[in-house]
Amino acid sequence: MWYSLIVMSTEQKKEFSQKLGQRIKALRESFGFSQEDLADRVGLHRVALTQIENAQREVSAQELVALSDAFNLS
Repeated sequence: MWYSLIVMSTEQKKEFSQKLGQRIKALRESFGFSQEDLADRVGLHRVALTQIENAQREVSAQELVALSDAFNLS
């Protein structure tokens, strides 16, 4: 999967980031977490989480694992 991200076009990467950010926000809201709550749980600054949710910042693999853990996803 990560290889496919490398070969995506810029537009495809942007669309992926937007969808991922929307999904993270939807999960955060469904769990009743504020941005501050979730950011604290995953070791991010709230501004960084806002940027991820708004597709203004890429997410590292380590951050994805932490987000997955916060939402009890595997």
